[in-house]
Amino acid sequence: MDLYISQLFSSMSTWMLSALVAGGLFFVMVGVRELNVNHSDGLLYVTIGAFFFGSHFYLLNGMLDQNQITAGSSENLVFVWNWLTSVFAPALIALFLLLGAYHFVITRVKVGLTRIFFGLSLPAFLYWLGATWSIDIKGILTLLWTLIWFDVELEAETA
Repeated sequence: MDLYISQLFSSMSTWMLSALVAGGLFFVMVGVRELNVNHSDGLLYVTIGAFFFGSHFYLLNGMLDQNQITAGSSENLVFVWNWLTSVFAPALIALFLLLGAYHFVITRVKVGLTRIFFGLSLPAFLYWLGATWSIDIKGILTLLWTLIWFDVELEAETA
């Protein structure tokens, strides 16, 4: 597992892909929160988030070997699961930890500790699963944490 982690972040492109996903998630969440309270600024934030996601997929498309990917093949599904665990999960973990630390510092201790807890529990679960578990289980776990992130973010703003 340690070898996999060192290989995962050995190239700068993985860092860029994760940063673009984190930026997209952050701005989409801010946009959704603004739209929930009927502020039209939310559309601007959602557009900025779409720009980050578009940049991410443009960069990702430039990295892929187009001859290798065929429509409807099982390799595409494996690629999606790998993307969820190697690019999306680090972005989600960083968002949990950074936003948790921010809220912890500005005296919203309960909200900050909740985010930090979820931010530390996802890498712990992914590490405990290790390389022996199937990649789709890790991807599903990442998707569940994404739903938790949206729930925590939306609930924290209404409380």
